[in-house]
Amino acid sequence: MFKNKSKHHKWHKAQIAVTDLFIAIFIFMTVIISIFVTWNIYTNRLEQRIDYSNIISNAVQISDILVKTQGKPVNWELNNTTVEIIALASSDRNLSERKVNAFITLDYNMTKDLMNIKRYNFKFKLVNVNNSALIEYGQNSTGNTTISIRRIVLYGNATAFMDFMLWK
Repeated sequence: MFKNKSKHHKWHKAQIAVTDLFIAIFIFMTVIISIFVTWNIYTNRLEQRIDYSNIISNAVQISDILVKTQGKPVNWELNNTTVEIIALASSDRNLSERKVNAFITLDYNMTKDLMNIKRYNFKFKLVNVNNSALIEYGQNSTGNTTISIRRIVLYGNATAFMDFMLWK
């Protein structure tokens, strides 16, 4: 009678051990899956922040170059096939009508290459103080994150706003 009880007792301990093993595996897998999901969420957020920072940085740099410098070569508008750096100013924040007109005749993809923004799309816009569009060049925004930089400039001896929008 004692032997029979011992066998039953060992069998019961084995069932408990197997049950404990499955519970431990379940808990372990739940923790691993939770860590993986959390890792992916934070990785995606980090990538989005990096993209956002890059878009802002590019938009600010390009808008600065467009309104503050003359480009390279300085008279690139006379022969736009020689342009190395696109810029629209005849002097700081005073846009040259000739440079602006030459700029808007450039091929869109060539312009993106020259601005080193192949991964992004852009729209350039000059508007008067009443917010009426004077000149538009580029594409309308279709991206989730659009950065728009507005600069006060002189254009045609009048105050205007230059808007430069960049998106992915």
